Amino acid sequence: PGDRIALACARTPDLPAALLGILRAGCAYVPFLTTFPAARIGSMLESAQTTLVLCDDTARAALDFALSCPLVSLADAPEEPLAESVPHGGDDLMCVLFTSGSTGQPKGVMIPHRSMSNLQAALAPLLEAHPGNVLCSSNLVFDVFFTECLLPLTLGRTMVLADEEEMMLPWRLAQRIQSGGVSV
Repeated sequence: PGDRIALACARTPDLPAALLGILRAGCAYVPFLTTFPAARIGSMLESAQTTLVLCDDTARAALDFALSCPLVSLADAPEEPLAESVPHGGDDLMCVLFTSGSTGQPKGVMIPHRSMSNLQAALAPLLEAHPGNVLCSSNLVFDVFFTECLLPLTLGRTMVLADEEEMMLPWRLAQRIQSGGVSV
């Protein structure tokens, strides 16, 4: 509990599952993309004081350079569930998101559970007013990912996860919206 776990995963059902697993274990997630330069990834992991990198096999293959902490593939993670969630408070860290680094060095922004709870309280009435499935088309490294991925799940809604191609091609995203019954 309290550890910071780096997360790199393709946009498959494993992504929200890994994210929820990190949070359920009482840890904070530190998202990054394997397309980032190796020096940026290294700096992010060191700055965030990550204790582990959790990734899928695709990300593992892309991370072919030395990291400051152990790398664990989702395929190697134990399948038995935690007996129960690790409790956390509002001041406990939920995630560390990094700025774009436009000033030269990306800076980690520490986001506590309280901030996300406040966001959920403010946005829940808006989502509840629009029944149906919720589209998640933002990238894991952006703050809006929480709103599109975790918020719907906390409200018992279905989240439709757009894959990498659908995020880039508007006509594919339109097909995903239609086939996924997306209303938000």
